[in-house]
Amino acid sequence: MFKCGLIEQETVAKRFQDALALFVGRKRRFSNETLGEGSGIKPRTIKAYCEGANTPGLHSFLSLAAVMPVAWTNSILSLAGLRAEPIGEGEGDAPTVMCSVTKFAARLAEMLADGRIDHMERAALPAMLRSLAEQLLAWAKQLEDEGT
Repeated sequence: MFKCGLIEQETVAKRFQDALALFVGRKRRFSNETLGEGSGIKPRTIKAYCEGANTPGLHSFLSLAAVMPVAWTNSILSLAGLRAEPIGEGEGDAPTVMCSVTKFAARLAEMLADGRIDHMERAALPAMLRSLAEQLLAWAKQLEDEGT
């Protein structure tokens, strides 16, 4: 058993800020906007997290962890001697996948409401499509495995 005592708020805030700096910002994997699109957190709130002005609550952390690479999640969880691992491929289910498809379709409809996809919306699309494709492929694999 890992014993670490009370984990100080300042320690968590610093680790969170450092972990975000590796993945969010100019010339990084995510912009505040694309991370906001994927997590449902406002870009200005993500900016505050990146600047260390705010630290997310558990619900926001989990929303970010669902979008960010596992290495990011692990860098934060390691403070408690824990690590995350992604749910294995093939563990998708129909309701979850359909919810994702519906959310994607709704977001795409919002983007197209003015008759075009602007540069900000276009920047968010690849990550959204990749996430959806991964879920669809996992579900397909599960269905294939069940059929054999």
